[in-house]
Amino acid sequence: MGKPNKVESKDDRYNKGREAAFRVEITAADSPETAEKIRRMKVELNGISGSAKQGIVDLYDFANKRGYFDDWRSQADKKVTPEK
Repeated sequence: MGKPNKVESKDDRYNKGREAAFRVEITAADSPETAEKIRRMKVELNGISGSAKQGIVDLYDFANKRGYFDDWRSQADKKVTPEK
């Protein structure tokens, strides 16, 4: 007897092409100050950008335009990468 065909669930179809990028949780290891900053950041990002996802994109664009990542990029460029 052959194996029965597995039917793709609606959840599997929905999740195709989705990728988790960020997940931030406040834990017991976080200081009260850090926890409060995270809570405040979520509210403010949602208020200004409309969603936390768009807020992160907006923050990245803002930081990128002001050279926030330049030092890191220059260090990353110096690392030797294997040629293909």
